[in-house]
Amino acid sequence: MFRDKLTTVAETQLRGSEGKKLRRRLQDQYPLLSDEQMSKIWPLSSSCTVRKLPNRIFLYSVGRDPLFYTADSSELRPTLYLLQAAPQLMPQLTVYDGVGGKIRGGADLFMPGVVMEEAAAGKSWVHENFGRFGKGEYRAIREASHWAPIAVAQWRVASDELEMQGMRGRGLDIVHTVDDELWKCGSMAIPDSEPESAAAAIVEHARKAHDAEAAAAAASAAEKREIEARENTQFVEEAPKLLKRKQKALRQIRTLREQVESGTVVPDADQQAKLSREQDLADEITQIETRLESILNPPPPPEPEAATAAADMDAGPTDGAPADNEGGDPAPASAGAKDGGDE
Repeated sequence: MFRDKLTTVAETQLRGSEGKKLRRRLQDQYPLLSDEQMSKIWPLSSSCTVRKLPNRIFLYSVGRDPLFYTADSSELRPTLYLLQAAPQLMPQLTVYDGVGGKIRGGADLFMPGVVMEEAAAGKSWVHENFGRFGKGEYRAIREASHWAPIAVAQWRVASDELEMQGMRGRGLDIVHTVDDELWKCGSMAIPDSEPESAAAAIVEHARKAHDAEAAAAAASAAEKREIEARENTQFVEEAPKLLKRKQKALRQIRTLREQVESGTVVPDADQQAKLSREQDLADEITQIETRLESILNPPPPPEPEAATAAADMDAGPTDGAPADNEGGDPAPASAGAKDGGDE
């Protein structure tokens, strides 16, 4: 993609507000990019230069190095400079030493050149090594003997199709490599070691995800309590009238039953239906009364475990338990105690 010399159609520098929006957009798209890494990769005091290239490609550089670009979509694509500063942003594939030279020379990546582990019996070799992926997903490529990514590539097929294709033929199309024209736009420097911030960024992302999940759960619980409170308020307002109607209906049914049992009334079909509702109606009244009581007179909240434990400690040893004695002799049993305190 970047084999030919890059021609600049236009070049501009983002205003401060535009740069802040772009920084947020970059972290929204790549949530594994930590605040610490962002402050080093793109300090707030640094400006961002945008170069428009042919084929609607926009290249964004901070300082000397191009960090990301857009092509055919609004999605920000990291360059190798960004991936070497924050390697956790993109899943990696490892290739055998020597394969990197062919990739840098312009070859695509064939599956026999990818380092893989043998899958367990009955497991998918694709899913075990690469997980599940879709056609066109991006991967960073590194050689086995060095940590730094040397290329960015796209899967030619999805994981299920690769399973059927087998370990042969081209697996990924190379998009960007060390030594291509995009790489030559920057400092062309490869760090000797992986930045420690990569592992810290993964931990930070996990913490943020946990905090967000906890906040969402708390918000959901609060919303549920609010809905329950509204429903309870409405129920307390409506329950007396509802109880009155149902109790009246139950009294009528019981009067009818007494008349039937005394032989003064021979029930028709409608009356039989009413009589069959007697127990259900009594249960409904009980349920309403029980719920109303629980709302108006809720049970006290359970005592916290910590408070209970503290109270137990303050109370000291139970009857019959040995107490601390500086002299080392066992404490005498309390008056009337026998066999551990049972009377």
